[in-house]
Amino acid sequence: MSVSISFRRDNRFSVGFKGDRGISVGKKVPARKAAGKERRHDWQVPYSYCGVANDETQESSEGWKITRIEIKEGGEAETGVAYGKWTEREILDYE
Repeated sequence: MSVSISFRRDNRFSVGFKGDRGISVGKKVPARKAAGKERRHDWQVPYSYCGVANDETQESSEGWKITRIEIKEGGEAETGVAYGKWTEREILDYE
């Protein structure tokens, strides 16, 4: 199975699943800017982190909305949202 994450113009994203070949890991998506927003993505098994902040917000500054997607065995996805620093995404509390 492969997972693809696509950012949309309205600051939302979509997750797609395809095939049955396992999940590719270790690839980083370059930072993207759109409509005055900073965006980041990071994949760390089993989590995919998608971050959005106002333009020119530093990664080490407060102000990031981070969505964490966990791909569970069987292909089910669970999401949670946290607010804080992009550099601290792994230790934030996701609800």
